[in-house]
Parts: sequence; structure tokens; C-alpha cells
Amino acid sequence: MTTPQPPSKSAREILIEWANAQHHWIRAIVREVLATGGPLGEEALESAYNQALAQYDLSEDSPSHEPKLVPAEAAEEQGEKLIIRSLRNVANVNRLASNQDIVFNPRITVLFGENATGKSGYVRILKRLAAVRSAEEILPDIAAASKPAAPTARVEYTLADKPDTCDWNGESGVRPFTRASIFDSRAVNLHLEGDLTYVYTPRDLAFFKHAHEAVKAVRDKIEAARDAIRPATNPFLTHFNSESSIYPKIETLGAATDLAELESMAEISEEEQVNLDTLRSTVDALRSDTITARLALGRSDRDLYNAIHTASDAIAGFDWPAYAAGAEKIRELDEKLTAASETAFEGEDVPEVLSDPWRAFIESADAYAKHLGQEGYPHPGDNCLYCRQDLGEAALTLIRKYHEYCNNTYRTDRDQERASLEGLSQPVRQLDTEQLRTAVTRKIAALENPDDPPDLLARARSLVDEIEILLPGMNDNLAVNSSNAVDLAEALRSSAKTQLESTEDQISTLTSQGADREAALAEESAKLRELEDRLALKQHLPQIQTHVANAKWASRADDLLRARLRTLLRNLTETSKTASEDLLNRDFEKHFKDESEALRAPQVKLAFPGKGGEAARRKTLASSSHHLGDVLSEGEQKVIALADFLAESAIRTTSAPLIFDDPVNSLDYKRLEYIADRLLELSQDHQVILFTHSIFLAMAIITRFEKTPDDCAYFDVSLSADGAPGIITGGKHPRYDTPKILRGEINALVQDIKKAAGAAQQALIERAYSRLRSWCEAVVEEEILAGVTKRFQPSVRMTVLPQIRGDKLKAFTDAVLPLYEKACGITEAHAQPPEKLATHATAADFETDWKTAQDARDAYKS
Repeated sequence: MTTPQPPSKSAREILIEWANAQHHWIRAIVREVLATGGPLGEEALESAYNQALAQYDLSEDSPSHEPKLVPAEAAEEQGEKLIIRSLRNVANVNRLASNQDIVFNPRITVLFGENATGKSGYVRILKRLAAVRSAEEILPDIAAASKPAAPTARVEYTLADKPDTCDWNGESGVRPFTRASIFDSRAVNLHLEGDLTYVYTPRDLAFFKHAHEAVKAVRDKIEAARDAIRPATNPFLTHFNSESSIYPKIETLGAATDLAELESMAEISEEEQVNLDTLRSTVDALRSDTITARLALGRSDRDLYNAIHTASDAIAGFDWPAYAAGAEKIRELDEKLTAASETAFEGEDVPEVLSDPWRAFIESADAYAKHLGQEGYPHPGDNCLYCRQDLGEAALTLIRKYHEYCNNTYRTDRDQERASLEGLSQPVRQLDTEQLRTAVTRKIAALENPDDPPDLLARARSLVDEIEILLPGMNDNLAVNSSNAVDLAEALRSSAKTQLESTEDQISTLTSQGADREAALAEESAKLRELEDRLALKQHLPQIQTHVANAKWASRADDLLRARLRTLLRNLTETSKTASEDLLNRDFEKHFKDESEALRAPQVKLAFPGKGGEAARRKTLASSSHHLGDVLSEGEQKVIALADFLAESAIRTTSAPLIFDDPVNSLDYKRLEYIADRLLELSQDHQVILFTHSIFLAMAIITRFEKTPDDCAYFDVSLSADGAPGIITGGKHPRYDTPKILRGEINALVQDIKKAAGAAQQALIERAYSRLRSWCEAVVEEEILAGVTKRFQPSVRMTVLPQIRGDKLKAFTDAVLPLYEKACGITEAHAQPPEKLATHATAADFETDWKTAQDARDAYKS
């Protein structure tokens, strides 16, 4: 890569040149930024806001004049080294234990602990202090019974070799800790996918950020004023009639409203005011429902006369002679059937034979037999269908008589005649006399003299009485005397039809009159609505004028926000990108390339879009438009994010802490070694603080400081006896199982087993075999193989190879390997086949196995 050439103009000069081409309020902002070197204060921001309102005709003030800016020499940025010395008195941070101190090494500090031991709680404090991109809210102990208090801690540090103390109470972005950089799993996506602004920005480039923030703050103030003044709702609609011509104009009140038109409509003459009461009286009179009531009465009468005519027509037009002949024939068939039945059952001892209950019983039994397909039942040898007992000869004879009774010719003829007669009488039997009686009675009761009703109604009432006399007999197909009913019906049929036609004519006339009145009501109501709404408009006109004026102001502010200010901010960002191209982007690109090659990261393409008045960067795959996270593996994503983070750290001109929280998840061993080397290099210029649960990374860092142990501090992060996370214990390396530690644990378990019984004892035995298994592995690693290779160290110690006692190795193996395999079959960490679940090792078994293992180890060591 060619050596970057210095820019022809400084960042300060580029900013001044841009500001001098803008409105006066922009120049005022930039002048304040250059003078103070920082963001605008509230007073200066309010002044810029008022100048902007005047400039864009959003206030009655006159625009102020701001002289053009003159370039001046930029002050050199001074580097002050920041070292975090200690973190003490942590309280109300997650569930972290109290009274824990972390004393950081000025060069590198390693804090090792398993998952959920509290490392992230300490990292969150540092992230909150630094206000990094991935900082999250710090929660108290959510399981605590008392009301949670604010998180607190004491941080001791040195800045430019001067010691100082910070008492932290949960604040975000506490200077000077905002200089620190922190990398954790939450930061991976940010460094991978996002358009990232630089955490470190040279002072002259920071002017662009401050100017951009000030312009944005003015924009936000205008936006807030617009939102506050813009009418949220229309409070006037309830005062106007939705059918008037004024309502749509009120409904659409806004920036486009013609106030002059509304003011003209609100002018009410004296004559119109006088006519108001007359209009209201006219409308009230037209709204009278006299015609409606008369129409309802006419329709009710029409229904009544139609019902009377229907009933009289049904009675007068009925074939009474045919009905009488049919009823007589049924009577004759009934007599013949009864005579035949009495003869058939004569001498039979059957209770109440031929009575109605008896007939119902016999007919149901015969129908049941037919349903079962027992035609001709009963036959010799059949059982009773009811009690399932054998039928004797007498029973068979009697049941056959029952069957013959049900299927007698007289009976069949009678049933057919009944059906025919019922069809004939249907028009009369279906008459609803109850409804007709109610209608007639109601009509008579409504008369002025109900005791002397008109002839038609009196006869109709008598007809109902006669019909109700006829119906019971006709329902039973019996002969009836219809002469009275027929006489009344003949007399009523003609008069009811005449009255029905007269009522229809009245209804037609009333309907026509009602339509004329409705038209007149609609016309006068429209006049009244218009006049009343104009009066309402006159009453609310001052408030409407204010409403419209506010809407017009908000509309002008909208135009400003959408067009001018948006373009202004975009232009400032582009100018910032021009100024930052040589100062940041090219330098970052070189460091990113170097870090990516060392980490063997996939090749990605860098772009520098910029945003918000700040330089920014973006990463994409050269051959794909997809997001990196959609294409790359988790490990590849991690190394690109790390390369981005390390490259950004490399362009800093000041020394500040670099903090890493589990940076090697998903990475292979070779990349882990590079990261260890890279952290070692970074620690020469920056304080490095590493939180990790990777014992490999922790050991890789510690082994690099074997010759200079004072440059590296190690702490173990663990749980307390009662489960509280965040216990800090100083040391030289991560604790892992040793033969000595395991022997002590096993001996303690032996004593606990002796005191326990039942399921509790069995659980302790399984635990003891699990620790015996670990003891076998630790003894082989540390003592039998003399530490030639270890699980958490990369190198093979060839110099201790002669210490392995080959002559005793077989004896040790023969004794210990069966115990190891037995322990693998008993430990609770392994699933067991069903045939082994019913058998358990005893306390005596374990004591014997434990003694055998120690004897084998002692024999090898002797």
C-alpha cells in the first residue's frame, strides 16, 4: 500500500469552508464548536434554534447576521495514558458477592472463571462506565426480597500518571473511562454487520461530530415544536352537523384551509337571525308523526280486514256436504270395526278390551312386529316379542286375533277415509282463531263505544265463536252443524272485502301525503342546518383561526425538516467523509488487512459510507450481497469482528484500556495462539484486561509471562459457598484438578459415606467413583507420565520423558485401568444400561477400590 499523502486542507479548514457557505445560524454553531472544542451548551443551542426559526420565517424575529469564519491553527491532541488500577466496593450489580476487590495489573490482567460465575457482571460495570456500543442495562439481584438499590462501585485509576478515584452510581459514559474499548459477544454483530463509526476520532474530526449533533439538536427542537403545535385532533366537529355544507370544511381544517371563505360564511345578517326561530318551528311541525301514526293504524286495519275476509271465505267456500258424507262413512266403518272386534274377542279375558289405551297398546305392538320384519307374527314356536317367553297355543290364538284386529279391512278403509277427510277440512282447521279473536277484540276496544261495535266487527267476533265450536269435531272427523258459521261467513265475505279495499285506498293516500311532507321537511331542515352551523362557525371562529395558523406553521416546519435540514445534515456528513478519508479510513484499512491476514479471516471488502457527520466503515463479501452473518461460520464471523476491533484499537493515539470478555469462543487453537500473541503486543502500549472461561487462552497468556510475572495479574472468579457469583481469588494460574486435591476430596467422601444410608449413601458412592475417575486421569497426567503433556498447555516437555518408569507402568496399568473402567460405569455423568441399574456398588466396594488405586500409585512411586 502506498504511503498516504497529507490532505491539502485540514479538517478544521474544510469545516470552516463548509460553514461559510451555509445560513448564518449554521455559522454560529460551528463558531461555538471551534471556540469550545466540544458540543454546544443549552444556551448556545437555544440561540441557534431561535436564529433558525427567524431564518426560515417560523418566527416574527428578524434573521441575525453572523460574520464568516476565519481559519485558525488546530491545537494538537494530547495523549494521556489511562490505567484502571482497581475495582472495589461493588454493590447491587446482578447477584455479585460483596466485599470483592480486583486490583488490575497496569499491563495485563486475566480473570478466569466458568460460565455463570459472575465475570460478565464485572464486565457490565466497565461497559457502563465506557458507554460502549454493546453496553446493557445493569440489573440488581432480581430474586432479592427488598427493593433494589442503584448499582455502585469505586474505581481507582491513573490518568497521565496522576492517581484518582471515581465513585460510580450506575451512570453511563463516565469520563475518562469513555476512552476504554471493550469487546464481547454482544459486540460481534456490531463489528461484523453494522456501519460503525470510529470510537477514536482525532480532535479536528470531532468538530464535525459536534456540529452535526448541534444541527440535529436544532432539527429535533423544530420537530418537537412542530409536534407540539400541530393539532392532534379536530375539536370542532362535534359542534357542526355532518350533513351541512360547512361540515366538510371543518372536517378538513389544516394548512390548506381557506380562512377567508370561512370568515365570509360566519357573517350572519339580522334578517337570518330573526328567521331562525321561524325555521325551527316549521321543522318541528313537519317532523310531527301524525301521518306516520295514521299509516300505522291503516296498515293494522288492513291486516285485520284481510284476516276476516280470509276466514269468512274459507267457511263460506268450504264443501260442507262432502265433509258430512265423509264423516258419516267414517262413523259407519267404526261401528262395523267395533262389532267385528267384539265378536272376535268375545269370551277372551282381556281387561278393558277395545278401550282407547288397549287400542294404543295393540297397535304399537303390531307396528313393532312389522318393524322387526315379523310379517304374519306369531308362528308356532315363536317367543313373545315382549317377555321372550314361549307362547302356548292359547297365547298364539290371542295374538293372532290382535294382529287381525290391527289389519282388519274395516280398519284400513276407515283410516283411508280419515286421511281423505282431514285433507278436505285442512282450510278450515288451519284458521288461527286465537290471533283473529285478539285482533278483533283490540279493534273493538279502541272504539269510542266498544259496547256497540260496527256490524262487521260484531259479526266477525261471532264468526270466530262459531269456528271455535266447529274445530274440535272437525279435528276428530266428526259430523258438525255448520249452518250458523256459514250464514255469518256469507254475510261477512262481501263486507270484509269492501272494507279491505277502502283501507288500501286510505293507505295509498296517506303514503303520498307523507312523501310530500318528507320533501318539505328535508328542504326546511337543510336551511336550518346551514344557518345553525354558520352560527356555530361564528362562535368558534377565533379558535378555528388559531387552529389553522398552527397547522400552517407545522406544514412549513415539515417542509423545512423534510428538505432543507435533511439535505444539510447529509451534506455535512459528506464533508466529514472528505476530511476523514486521509486521517482515518486509509490508516484503518491497513491495520484491518494486517489483523485479518494474521487471524486467517475470510477476505472482506471495506467501504466507508459515513453517517451523522462521522466517518464510518462497512464490511461486505467481495462476491456476495448477503450479510456476512448469513454466509460465514460462527468462527469466521468472530475473527472478522476481532480484526475490526483490533484495527480500531491500533489507530488510537492515546493509551487506554482494552477489555475483552471471552474473545475466543468458536475459534480454533491456532487462532487462539495468535490472539494470545496479539494481546501480548497490545499490552505494551495499552492496559489489557481479559475475562475468559477458556482455560486454554488463560494458560496461553500466563505462559507468555513466565519470565516477567510482575507484568501479569491472574484472578479466579467463582461462586461462594451459598452460590453467590463473583468471588475474586488471586493466584498464578487457573485452578484445575490435581492428585492431591482429588485425594482430599475422596477421603472426605469416604467419611460422608459412612455417615449416610439408603439413597443418600448411594448418591455419595456414585460421586466418589466420579472423583476416583478424575483422580486416575490426574495421576496419569501428573505422576505416571511426569507431566510430559498436559491438557491446558500447548508444548510437550521432552526433557522430563526419562522420568517415566517404564518398568512399573504395566503393573500400575493392570491395577488402575479396571478401576477406571468401573468408575466410568458408575459415575452419574454416564447413562447406564437397564441391566446395571438394579445393581449398586457398596461402601465397602469403594473403600477396597480406593485402597487398591492408592497402593498401585504408591508402588509406582516407590
